[in-house]
Amino acid sequence: MANDYITHTNMGSRIQFLIKKSGCTVSEIAGRLDMTSQNLFKIFHKESVGSLYIEEIAYFLRLQISEFFNDGKPMEYESRISEIERLTIENQEQKKRLAELEQIIQDKQEIINLIRESKGVTEKLEKIYIEQNAEVLKQMMITFRNENPDLTIDDIQAVLNETIHVLLHKKLHKD
Repeated sequence: MANDYITHTNMGSRIQFLIKKSGCTVSEIAGRLDMTSQNLFKIFHKESVGSLYIEEIAYFLRLQISEFFNDGKPMEYESRISEIERLTIENQEQKKRLAELEQIIQDKQEIINLIRESKGVTEKLEKIYIEQNAEVLKQMMITFRNENPDLTIDDIQAVLNETIHVLLHKKLHKD
C-alpha cells in the first residue's frame, strides 16, 4: 500500500492503523486481549501503550514489534536493541509490581479472615459467659434498673452488654 508508512502522532493511532491494515476487526482484537472494544478504542488515543499490549497485538496480527515503531520503516539495529531492552525492563517491572499487589491482596484477605474468626470466637465466648453467669447478670440488670428507673430497657441492655464484654475481656486476660 502506498500509505503504509504515513506518520502517526502516537502509539495508539499506530496500533489502530496496523489493526485496520491487517483486516482484523477491533472487536476481534479486543476479544483476544480480553477487553471490550471500547477499551481498545481508548488505547487508540493514547500517546504511549504498555509493552504487554504491543506484544499481544503484534502476536495476534503476526507482526514484528518493530512495525509498531518508526511507522514500520526499518530501524537501526542499536535502536531496536535499545527499545527491546526498554520494553523488557518495563515488562519485568510490571510483573514485579503485579506480584507485589497480589501479595498485598493475599495478606489483606488473611487479615480479614482472622478478624472474622476472632469475631466469631468472641461472640461464642460471650454466649458461654452469659449462659454460665445468667443468674448473676439477671440480678445485675434488676439492680441497675431499680437504681436507674428513668432508663429504657434498651439503655439497660446496652450497659449490660458492655459490662459482659468488659468482664469477659478481663477474664480472658487474667487467665
